Amino acid sequence: MDCDWGVTAVNSSNGLAASVFDHGFVTTAMEFVLLPDDRLLVVYKSDYKNQTRFHDQDHAEFFLRADQVGQDADSVAARALLKKVAETYQGLSGAEFESEQFREITDRQSSVRRTSFSKAIISKSGKLRVETTGTGEPKVTISNGETIWTFFPESNEFTAIPVGKQGFGQWPGGYAALDQIREFARITGVGRIGDTDCTTLTIGRDNNHTRTLWIDLKTNFIRKDEALDVSLKDGRSSRNLLTFSVARPIDNLDAAIFSFDPSQTHAVERSELQQNAPETSVGRLAPEFTLRDSEGKEVRLSDLRGKVIVLDFWATWCVPCRAAMPATELLHRQLKDRGVVVLGIDDEDSKDQSAFLRKFGYSFTSLVDPTKKVAGFYKVGPIPTTIVIDKEGKIRTYDVDASYESICEALDALGVFKAEHPKEGQ
Repeated sequence: MDCDWGVTAVNSSNGLAASVFDHGFVTTAMEFVLLPDDRLLVVYKSDYKNQTRFHDQDHAEFFLRADQVGQDADSVAARALLKKVAETYQGLSGAEFESEQFREITDRQSSVRRTSFSKAIISKSGKLRVETTGTGEPKVTISNGETIWTFFPESNEFTAIPVGKQGFGQWPGGYAALDQIREFARITGVGRIGDTDCTTLTIGRDNNHTRTLWIDLKTNFIRKDEALDVSLKDGRSSRNLLTFSVARPIDNLDAAIFSFDPSQTHAVERSELQQNAPETSVGRLAPEFTLRDSEGKEVRLSDLRGKVIVLDFWATWCVPCRAAMPATELLHRQLKDRGVVVLGIDDEDSKDQSAFLRKFGYSFTSLVDPTKKVAGFYKVGPIPTTIVIDKEGKIRTYDVDASYESICEALDALGVFKAEHPKEGQ
């Protein structure tokens, strides 16, 4: 999948070339080392600045020198068209887009599919407003060119991060930077999107890593964008399909649509709530919820009063969650006859959850939280997050990336592991 971080300077120091990409919430520094075998070593270091629980990530990648991009007539025509498209997006004073985005990630263990719908208005000044619905929690992303706010209307919460030097990568799709792509490009045919005839253009030599654009030659707008990325080494593949039902320039934008004032709705800062949740949640009555399990059966928290509840917020794509799943299953099997109910909570499709659980033989119940409403009730940020609720319905522990031992300690404090005492006279 093509990923455009924008443009930044390359500086040289002590014989090493280095660059810094500033995206506001994270700054990624890169060092480039040309090795004797003509490979390029790139060392990455990321520094997250929005007070999340993410740790700095250091890793390295090696790159091989690719063949020079062909300059046959077809390639020349494709690059000329990409330049026209880029210039069209660069020259917009304002534009409106409505789109559907389908994402699918598949590996040897699971398949995750997500569909979202967006209505966006962008300004040349770097201002942006995007309303997103579909899979996941509804949200509104707003930027005045300096700050990016994400507002979650259902929970009346928001997040705020500074805009980095690279901005949004010229949303949508990085189309204003298509003229900078150095991969092989070719015009591959024609296609029809709605009532619009389009020319299709494919970027990339390798069929396992391609991006195909459907371009309306009358407007030079992208009407469809499909990226495929297949890793033959680990069997992982991803497909990202973005289809525009509306793509048109607009003028005379009202500056008010690019501003956000939390005080107007008394919205609270989400990341602060999530960071404080382990301390502020313990001892409080667990928020009530009703969800359906992966087989469609309705589960209401209040119906389980009198039992100890273990809530495990997880996802099939989450590597730490997968690592913790055997322990979650063990707790379920050990304690299901001792008044303990283990419930997974995941926002993914019920079919994806069921397939994953069946594949690995997990028998605990997992609930579907399609809009992350329950995750919002419990102020869940990183996953896996485990919450233990006592028989009276109060939260007794709130643990991010909990271990089997720590959960057992919490349950032991509730008397779960104590042997039953014989009644008097027996």
